[in-house]
Amino acid sequence: FFQTLADIHEQLGDPTQALAALRCWQQLHVERAQRAATARQQAASLQTELLRLQRERDVIDARRRSTERAKAELEATNRQLAQKVDEVEALQAALERQAVRDFLTGLFNRRHLNDVLPSMLALAARDRQPLAIAIIDLDHFKQVNDQHGHLVGDMLLAAFAKLLGQRLRKSDVACRYGGEEFCLLMPRTAAPQAQRKVATLLKLWRNSSFRHESVALVGNTFSAGIADSIQVPESSHALLKAADDCVLDAKRLGRNQVIAYEPVEQAVG
Repeated sequence: FFQTLADIHEQLGDPTQALAALRCWQQLHVERAQRAATARQQAASLQTELLRLQRERDVIDARRRSTERAKAELEATNRQLAQKVDEVEALQAALERQAVRDFLTGLFNRRHLNDVLPSMLALAARDRQPLAIAIIDLDHFKQVNDQHGHLVGDMLLAAFAKLLGQRLRKSDVACRYGGEEFCLLMPRTAAPQAQRKVATLLKLWRNSSFRHESVALVGNTFSAGIADSIQVPESSHALLKAADDCVLDAKRLGRNQVIAYEPVEQAVG
């Protein structure tokens, strides 16, 4: 938000406000890094405590054979140990989710997309099955932010993410690609099948309505591009570019549509 705000102020010729927005953006990143560092310190502290409790348990276990009192102490220590293990696992899981999830939509982020796409492509090639990729760009999203504010824009992004969660298969991977863009990875799916699936999503999105206080949003649309790994087998970068080029074609043709990549057949001379 602050990075976009800085760009807007810069375009409007207001360097002071642009600098202020950039400073807010920088401060937020610093605070996030500080929270992550604190979490890592807590994890290390808990790990140290875990090792200490494990040593105590071993000592008490040796005493258990001679006294009932040692047995009770061992049980208490085991309970503490189990609690510390749960805390460590919960903290590690939270850190992992923070690293790969978009905080607003709950979808995977672009970092996770870059991590999983090469392995999913390799698996598709091994099984000789297509991997379809769809890039979706919500139409006129900037107008929503400009006219109704970023809170309404965030609501719209979260609503679209919820729709994806309801309509996609468990094997599909949905990511927030950036801003108002989303990326879908669909294993064992060819481009025509993926195009029909995304077209169904477009119909559902177009027929949905959203209300926030006095603001009502209806008739929302998106532009989408589809490609699959059979059509574009070169690399993950090439596959993403093919889908992204189709998104640009959809926008040039009036938006509110899903376009699938069509390989250019070379003439035999």
